[in-house]
Amino acid sequence: MRHRQIIVLLLLLIVGLSARAQLYRINFDDSLTWSLPWTNLLLATDSTQADGGLVCLCDSTTEYGLGFVIEAGKMYPRQNIRLKYSFKVRTKDAGVDANLVFSIDNAEGNRYWNAYPMASFVNDTAEWSQVAVDLDIPSDYIDDGMILAYIWNWKKGNLWIDDAELEIIPWEMPSFLGTPPDTWGMLTEYIIDGDTVADSPSFTEVEADRWRAVSGIDTTYLDIVRHDNQLTFTTHSRFYKDCQLLRQTLVISFPDSTLTVFRKNMAIDTSLFQSEYYLDREGFKIGQGDHTTISYHQTDISSTQLDAVHRVVYFNLDYWRDHPLIHYPMSDTLEDYFEDASCRRIGEGMSESHSIKLYVGEDVPNMPRIMKIPYGYASGIIFTEHADWTDIRTHRAVLFGSEKITWVKDAIGGFVYYDIPVTKSVFYNNPDKVTNDEISHGRFKGLHATIQTDREFKNLLKQLYNIGFDICLHTPEQYTTTPNNLREAMRFMRRNFRTVSWIDHGYNNGPEHNREDLVCNGLDPSSEQYAAGLWRENGVKYLWNAYYEENRMEQWRFDCNLMQPYPGFGDALPNRQIFNLSPLTSNLFSFYAWCTPSTLEAVTDNEWDFYYSAQRLQRLVDNHDVHITHIYPAWVRPGRTFWTYDEDSTIVALAGMNRAFERIAQLRDEHQMLPMTIKTYLDYYTALLEVDYEIVDAEHIRLCNHGSEVVEGFTLLCPSPIRFDDRRFHEFLKSGNQYYVWFDLKPNETVTITIIHQQ
Repeated sequence: MRHRQIIVLLLLLIVGLSARAQLYRINFDDSLTWSLPWTNLLLATDSTQADGGLVCLCDSTTEYGLGFVIEAGKMYPRQNIRLKYSFKVRTKDAGVDANLVFSIDNAEGNRYWNAYPMASFVNDTAEWSQVAVDLDIPSDYIDDGMILAYIWNWKKGNLWIDDAELEIIPWEMPSFLGTPPDTWGMLTEYIIDGDTVADSPSFTEVEADRWRAVSGIDTTYLDIVRHDNQLTFTTHSRFYKDCQLLRQTLVISFPDSTLTVFRKNMAIDTSLFQSEYYLDREGFKIGQGDHTTISYHQTDISSTQLDAVHRVVYFNLDYWRDHPLIHYPMSDTLEDYFEDASCRRIGEGMSESHSIKLYVGEDVPNMPRIMKIPYGYASGIIFTEHADWTDIRTHRAVLFGSEKITWVKDAIGGFVYYDIPVTKSVFYNNPDKVTNDEISHGRFKGLHATIQTDREFKNLLKQLYNIGFDICLHTPEQYTTTPNNLREAMRFMRRNFRTVSWIDHGYNNGPEHNREDLVCNGLDPSSEQYAAGLWRENGVKYLWNAYYEENRMEQWRFDCNLMQPYPGFGDALPNRQIFNLSPLTSNLFSFYAWCTPSTLEAVTDNEWDFYYSAQRLQRLVDNHDVHITHIYPAWVRPGRTFWTYDEDSTIVALAGMNRAFERIAQLRDEHQMLPMTIKTYLDYYTALLEVDYEIVDAEHIRLCNHGSEVVEGFTLLCPSPIRFDDRRFHEFLKSGNQYYVWFDLKPNETVTITIIHQQ
């Protein structure tokens, strides 16, 4: 026989439990060298080898070949893993229709599936080609799951495979902590004269309850005051050199081994800790009983990080990653060049103070935590539209379901029908008479939609504003505007739409590319395109920040999840979605920047069903996250937009988009996901920063709103029921073993709640 066939079927082999890297090799010639977990092996004589060695064969009788199955969740509990899978392949067909498939399954079904075309690896049909795939898998995908890989020979072609190797490596995210001082002290990182310097001075006591640490650029005094169970650390720093500040951090080591971590996703870790956590404004509890220390909702510092292994806490007074920003310098010749502008510029003689509150001696077993989504919802979703290349007909299609519908009340599909509000940016006018003709390949020959050139478009915007859409500028016009036009546009938006948001457009290095943008000259008072003064004067305070779109964290994406970076890899990465710009504007203006991680390019029905599947939406709910996306729904050229033509050549909303919106609407009706605008979300987010969270004792929490606005729908997530000292009206929802409790918190109002500890 030309082929000697041996079928080896190894079903669901369980690899031994281990936390170390595992390496498996198989060359098919010597069975003594074979290691588990190989499956689906059809062996044949290799005619290209003089010794007639064996290879693995996929032919017309085998649809699946060269696979493995591992129970990675048992091997690496709560750990990320990296699969490195390689083998040699030879085929007579360079366009072979076969795939290398990776799949993750658990008792509930398939969790992940991805295929790599074998044709992309085959270079020469007369020679052996190397296949090599590295795949990073987050820990939450492999818990209780099995990972499978195999050749899917779906067209039943002929492939010969040899020298396979599989390596499984457990890994954690890299550290984002600096080198701490030998004892408690400061960590200061800065750039001076082009060099990056890191100082870790320890504190020395200068008098009772006052300490001093001296770095290469500043002197910091630390005052410690205790009142009842509250311990207040107040820092006073004075800088004596000009520099760019990367980080200024108070570092405190806690010797107690007992730890509870209040994570950003509202989960609580009490065991199987990650090495490192970026907590943002969440917190931790270290110790127990009379030796307990609790930190939570620190609003007078930049952020908190935690080294869970060594029980070291990093209280960031300032941290460049907490206010990421880019800048496009003016250039006539160099395009798409930007600088990182995230570091504060410190001047000689500058001084500042920060305060940190810790609670000691009160072991609160079921501490309620503040939700970043209002009205008791577990998650949120925000669509932010950029105004480029649109027409009134395409707007009506994606908003109302069809271009033929002109009124909100008649909607049959789209954003309005499913009650999903949009932060919708628009152009004010069109002084350059820009048309849609070229961009639409002749489908739309008129001017692109702007307020001043299209009366119907203006009326449409008023309808949307009346039902809660957030209407804002995508800068005033297609190109760099004049100061007078910017002023006129801003005043119009304030009067007609009470605009508070702004979305940059066309940022680039050239003088024609909207230099009034945040990332160009908008913050530069010496520039003719300076916009910050007019933003403040006209009530604009929430600015789109393109940082993460230009610095995408591709290595932390997985399975096209809506959350980018995907939190299943771990909590170490600092990735603040919203931040106050005042540290970068010398505290002259209190603008808030909000980020989108990427642009949504779901242009077919299947893509909407994929990206906004029930499974991916549920992961957003489970992680208590807010998804903000950047969209072009009414773009006039099919292929980047959310509309199509029906059988009568009428422009209508994509059916897949409507199905996705229906899933979102169902989650909203179940009180799991709240569709919001930027205004709704940031009004709530910024109001939370004015709320003081005080631990009175193990059973009582005091909340005080120091702001001037009502915090509407203020929400707590509680492991136990709570009651209010003033018996105020509140609403609640129990989900699993958690209670979502929400109520309104008025300006200057103080509320005390009692935690009802359950046995």
